[in-house]
Amino acid sequence: MSGEVELNEAGNVKISPLLDYETHLIPGVAVILRIGYAEDMEGMQSHTTEHLQLTLTPGQCRSLAETLLRAKSQVEAQSSIAAQAGAANPYQN
Repeated sequence: MSGEVELNEAGNVKISPLLDYETHLIPGVAVILRIGYAEDMEGMQSHTTEHLQLTLTPGQCRSLAETLLRAKSQVEAQSSIAAQAGAANPYQN
């Protein structure tokens, strides 16, 4: 799956910070993934939460989990290289 990322009015990548998530089961059928997010950084600061509710098959859950874990590993590796070069990471907790 590939696609272009959405840009904001300034031409920068639009981000919507993840605030929370929940999972609910439809027994024997699917998983409901409820994602809470802020539309933008201002929404995050004002605690304005939007929600998206998705239905995933077990196969989609597995694929999403594997994709997120690969992305996490790549970000951590890049972060480690950047830290060695002395670059600050503004997103690190």
